[in-house]
Amino acid sequence: VVLEHVDGVPAAASHMARVIKPGGRTIHFVPGRWSTFAIAARVLPFGPLLKLLHFAIPSSAGVVEFDVHYDHTDPVALERVFRDAGFRDVRASWTAAQAAYFRPVLPLYLLVVLYQTLVRALGLRKLAAYAIVDAHR
Repeated sequence: VVLEHVDGVPAAASHMARVIKPGGRTIHFVPGRWSTFAIAARVLPFGPLLKLLHFAIPSSAGVVEFDVHYDHTDPVALERVFRDAGFRDVRASWTAAQAAYFRPVLPLYLLVVLYQTLVRALGLRKLAAYAIVDAHR
């Protein structure tokens, strides 16, 4: 499951808990809800934003295509959602690195590098660009 595309992550986690046998685990790599690119995808019209992305980064065509929701996809929320669904030993590691999307526009890229450096230095997990969630049943 690519969780950033799921509208209703708590329900999805509950369904996973229902079908994963005790002792099993689920691991997800998830873009963060409060990353700069996720905010842009939710605030700006998605179609034109996608065209701009494909123009600026041609290799994103065919890879970045589907509507996103970013529902409960920050590390703090993901840990809570999976615990509430019945998983144990839930861990979400995270990174603030997100500047690659902005590399084609140097001034914006430098601002995002500064932002991600501050997020990392201050340990602001909720603002993570990406999380890896490891949850055991």
